[in-house]
Amino acid sequence: MSVTAKRLRAVALDKAFGGGLAGFAASAAIGWGVDQLRKANDPISLEVSSLRPGEQYIVSTRPPMARAERTLDAKRRAAQRKLDNATAPSAKVRKTAKKLARQQRLAAKRAAGSAGQLKAEAKAERLGQRFDRLTAPTRRTVRLQRQIAAYDAVLSVERAKALAPTQRKRRRPRTRTYR
Repeated sequence: MSVTAKRLRAVALDKAFGGGLAGFAASAAIGWGVDQLRKANDPISLEVSSLRPGEQYIVSTRPPMARAERTLDAKRRAAQRKLDNATAPSAKVRKTAKKLARQQRLAAKRAAGSAGQLKAEAKAERLGQRFDRLTAPTRRTVRLQRQIAAYDAVLSVERAKALAPTQRKRRRPRTRTYR
């Protein structure tokens, strides 16, 4: 945009919105919006890395997922959601963690070897054991983790099968001998 056009736009916006702070803010917002619209129509320039002798890029697009792969992916995502919900800290876990942190701070503040410190450390130990018990993986979470691992393994095989046709075999380079 030329300097003259920018100046005309600024003058028009000043007359429309006034010369105060609100007018400045409005003209700045409109100017920003116009610039964003102009940038949206500009072509995107990508940085291109140059190839060195002997290097090559192979670009292969992934074919759309087959029904079996979509089903497996949906099952995997559902299992992951269940695992996320199962491993999310409950109110009881958060409360225990808060109490444990408080007891550890109290034990650190007490005089070394005092009865208060020993009592706070004992309570912190009990709370630590309770926290460990509450956060230990349950049979359900272990089962879900195994399911997700199995789905990942099967999905990787399915994806490899889907990509196999796109992988071309490289031809042996033709060589000619000139005599």
